[in-house]
Amino acid sequence: MREIEPQGGSGRTAGRSHEGRDLRVTIVALFGLVLTATLVGSHFLLRGVFAGYSVWTDRAERPRPPLREARVVPPQPRLQDNPSRDLESLRTDERRRLESYGWIDRERRILHIPIERAMEQVMRRGVPTRPVRTAD
Repeated sequence: MREIEPQGGSGRTAGRSHEGRDLRVTIVALFGLVLTATLVGSHFLLRGVFAGYSVWTDRAERPRPPLREARVVPPQPRLQDNPSRDLESLRTDERRRLESYGWIDRERRILHIPIERAMEQVMRRGVPTRPVRTAD
Protein backbone atom coordinates (compact mmCIF):
# COMPACT_ATOMS: atom_id res chain seq x y z
CA MET A 1 0.00 0.00 0.00
CA ARG A 2 1.21 3.47 -0.89
CA GLU A 3 1.79 5.97 1.91
CA ILE A 4 0.05 9.37 1.67
CA GLU A 5 2.39 12.35 1.82
CA PRO A 6 1.23 15.70 3.25
CA GLN A 7 0.91 18.50 0.73
CA GLY A 8 3.21 21.49 0.83
CA GLY A 9 6.20 19.68 2.06
CA SER A 10 8.11 19.93 -1.20
CA GLY A 11 6.67 23.30 -2.32
CA ARG A 12 4.82 21.60 -5.18
CA THR A 13 1.11 20.96 -5.43
CA ALA A 14 -0.28 18.80 -8.17
CA GLY A 15 2.87 19.16 -10.22
CA ARG A 16 3.02 22.98 -10.08
CA SER A 17 4.96 25.33 -7.88
CA HIS A 18 2.65 28.39 -8.32
CA GLU A 19 -0.74 29.37 -9.63
CA GLY A 20 -1.00 28.95 -13.37
CA ARG A 21 -2.71 32.24 -14.17
CA ASP A 22 -3.03 35.62 -12.49
CA LEU A 23 -5.95 38.03 -12.30
CA ARG A 24 -6.41 39.72 -15.66
CA VAL A 25 -6.29 43.51 -15.50
CA THR A 26 -8.49 43.87 -18.56
CA ILE A 27 -11.32 41.95 -16.87
CA VAL A 28 -11.10 44.14 -13.75
CA ALA A 29 -11.05 47.33 -15.85
CA LEU A 30 -13.98 46.11 -17.93
CA PHE A 31 -15.94 45.32 -14.76
CA GLY A 32 -15.21 48.82 -13.41
CA LEU A 33 -16.38 50.45 -16.64
CA VAL A 34 -19.57 48.37 -16.75
CA LEU A 35 -20.29 49.17 -13.08
CA THR A 36 -19.73 52.92 -13.63
CA ALA A 37 -21.91 52.93 -16.75
CA THR A 38 -24.66 51.08 -14.86
CA LEU A 39 -24.58 53.55 -11.97
CA VAL A 40 -24.61 56.61 -14.25
CA GLY A 41 -27.38 55.10 -16.38
CA SER A 42 -29.43 54.28 -13.26
CA HIS A 43 -29.03 57.83 -12.03
CA PHE A 44 -30.38 59.38 -15.22
CA LEU A 45 -33.11 56.76 -15.55
CA LEU A 46 -34.39 57.42 -12.02
CA ARG A 47 -34.12 61.16 -12.52
CA GLY A 48 -36.35 60.88 -15.58
CA VAL A 49 -38.82 58.60 -13.79
CA PHE A 50 -39.16 60.98 -10.84
CA ALA A 51 -39.50 64.03 -13.12
CA GLY A 52 -42.28 62.25 -15.02
CA TYR A 53 -43.97 61.24 -11.78
CA SER A 54 -43.82 64.83 -10.52
CA VAL A 55 -45.51 66.10 -13.69
CA TRP A 56 -48.12 63.35 -13.44
CA THR A 57 -48.97 64.18 -9.80
CA ASP A 58 -49.20 67.91 -10.60
CA ARG A 59 -51.76 67.18 -13.32
CA ALA A 60 -53.65 64.71 -11.13
CA GLU A 61 -54.17 67.19 -8.30
CA ARG A 62 -57.45 68.99 -9.02
CA PRO A 63 -58.17 71.49 -7.49
CA ARG A 64 -54.88 72.77 -6.23
CA PRO A 65 -54.62 73.37 -2.49
CA PRO A 66 -55.10 77.06 -1.63
CA LEU A 67 -51.94 77.26 0.48
CA ARG A 68 -49.82 75.94 -2.39
CA GLU A 69 -50.12 79.22 -4.30
CA ALA A 70 -50.04 81.60 -1.31
CA ARG A 71 -46.73 82.33 0.33
CA VAL A 72 -47.35 81.82 4.04
CA VAL A 73 -44.75 83.19 6.43
CA PRO A 74 -44.15 80.77 9.32
CA PRO A 75 -44.45 82.03 12.90
CA GLN A 76 -41.44 83.22 14.91
CA PRO A 77 -38.71 82.07 15.44
CA ARG A 78 -37.72 81.69 11.80
CA LEU A 79 -34.53 80.20 10.45
CA GLN A 80 -31.82 82.64 9.46
CA ASP A 81 -30.99 82.66 5.77
CA ASN A 82 -27.69 84.50 6.32
CA PRO A 83 -26.53 84.26 9.97
CA SER A 84 -23.29 86.20 9.46
CA ARG A 85 -25.17 89.16 7.94
CA ASP A 86 -27.71 89.05 10.79
CA LEU A 87 -24.92 89.02 13.39
CA GLU A 88 -23.18 91.96 11.70
CA SER A 89 -26.48 93.89 11.66
CA LEU A 90 -27.00 93.14 15.37
CA ARG A 91 -23.45 94.28 16.21
CA THR A 92 -23.94 97.50 14.19
CA ASP A 93 -27.17 98.29 16.04
CA GLU A 94 -25.53 97.57 19.39
CA ARG A 95 -22.52 99.75 18.54
CA ARG A 96 -24.77 102.61 17.39
CA ARG A 97 -26.77 102.43 20.62
CA LEU A 98 -23.63 102.26 22.81
CA GLU A 99 -22.13 105.31 21.09
CA SER A 100 -25.17 107.62 21.02
CA TYR A 101 -27.66 109.49 23.17
CA GLY A 102 -31.33 108.54 23.17
CA TRP A 103 -34.53 108.12 25.13
CA ILE A 104 -35.27 105.02 27.16
CA ASP A 105 -38.53 106.39 28.62
CA ARG A 106 -39.72 109.89 27.62
CA GLU A 107 -42.50 110.09 30.21
CA ARG A 108 -40.16 109.40 33.11
CA ARG A 109 -37.37 111.36 31.37
CA ILE A 110 -34.80 108.54 31.32
CA LEU A 111 -31.98 108.78 28.76
CA HIS A 112 -29.19 106.51 27.67
CA ILE A 113 -25.76 108.00 27.10
CA PRO A 114 -22.67 106.78 25.21
CA ILE A 115 -20.74 104.10 27.04
CA GLU A 116 -17.52 106.14 27.19
CA ARG A 117 -19.35 109.02 28.87
CA ALA A 118 -21.04 106.64 31.32
CA MET A 119 -17.70 105.09 32.29
CA GLU A 120 -16.21 108.57 32.86
CA GLN A 121 -19.10 109.48 35.16
CA VAL A 122 -18.75 106.22 37.11
CA MET A 123 -15.01 106.87 37.53
CA ARG A 124 -15.67 110.44 38.69
CA ARG A 125 -18.65 109.75 41.00
CA GLY A 126 -17.95 106.16 42.03
CA VAL A 127 -20.33 103.23 42.15
CA PRO A 128 -23.34 103.77 44.42
CA THR A 129 -23.52 101.31 47.31
CA ARG A 130 -26.10 100.37 49.88
CA PRO A 131 -25.54 101.22 53.51
CA VAL A 132 -24.39 98.21 55.52
CA ARG A 133 -26.91 97.06 58.11
CA THR A 134 -25.66 96.30 61.51
CA ALA A 135 -27.15 93.50 63.54
CA ASP A 136 -29.06 94.78 66.58
